[in-house]
Amino acid sequence: MKKFLFGWVFFLGLLLSLSTERVHAAYDLGTKDMAIGAGVAAVEKPARAKTVNITAPGTLNQSDTEYVLMNDIVANGTAFTIQGSNITLNLNGHSIVYLNQNASQAYGVLIDGAARSNIAIVNGKITQGGGNCSGQAGVGKNCNPIYGFETFGLEIGGLEISYRANNTHGIFLHWGKSAHIHHNSLQDLGTSVTDRHQGIDAIRAGNLSGSRVHHNIVKTRQVGIRIGTNGEIYNNEVTINSQVTNSVGLSIQSGSIHHNKVHGYGVHPIGIWPDHDAKVYSNYAEVQNTKSGSEYGDTGAACLRMTWGTGDNSEIMY
Repeated sequence: MKKFLFGWVFFLGLLLSLSTERVHAAYDLGTKDMAIGAGVAAVEKPARAKTVNITAPGTLNQSDTEYVLMNDIVANGTAFTIQGSNITLNLNGHSIVYLNQNASQAYGVLIDGAARSNIAIVNGKITQGGGNCSGQAGVGKNCNPIYGFETFGLEIGGLEISYRANNTHGIFLHWGKSAHIHHNSLQDLGTSVTDRHQGIDAIRAGNLSGSRVHHNIVKTRQVGIRIGTNGEIYNNEVTINSQVTNSVGLSIQSGSIHHNKVHGYGVHPIGIWPDHDAKVYSNYAEVQNTKSGSEYGDTGAACLRMTWGTGDNSEIMY
């Protein structure tokens, strides 16, 4: 008999009482209708000494400069390459289309080089064009809306991002520290996942410490938001259109996950997957297995998953 499709609904929250010996916070219950304020909003940009107006794709390499886009642009390959630090790319409400022709590599915004610091990309739209491109096997780069090799203090805010390339992360920050990703919308319109163990993430900053990701709306084919140690994920709304096993809404190595909403359907949606030294509270997750997978058939769904050997020193608060 075919196994039935099933889903779990969890409400994650905690109410801690006050103690005369230790001070505790009071955590509210995560609910389906809680207001979290996720979505695109114009963000304040850092002050720079110089302003340069731009009207076409190109390389941005002047330090302490705000580059202001004056019109919509379409690029056959990469739209903008940032080569330097202390640079702002202000899309100024305009749209950039990248990868409008087939290419082996093409980015919306490429932050090129190591040890790039104090960069901001804000306030506009980044859309994959009509060309095709496939992400590097086992890595997920080459065709990303935003890619940074090594960044420190990067801010990404006020953006509407959509893409569909095979095996490609959306915002992919490879190395660095202290990313701040907020008030964006990311729409992963693709379905291809060649290696589900690699993971295909809408926001991937798994090797960065001290990152904050909040007030984003995310739709993903596998993983919604993944960050590293000492991070914080809050006030996001994530939808998982699961194509493969282990499709996760929110993932963190250590830190906190709170006041998020996760909805999932498809092969094997999982709401939240913390690693170690994590606090998970005041979230709402609703996931359901609605499709058989090629790997295990009807895999099921889970609002929270922790595997043997992980989860040390974590607190999961219902």
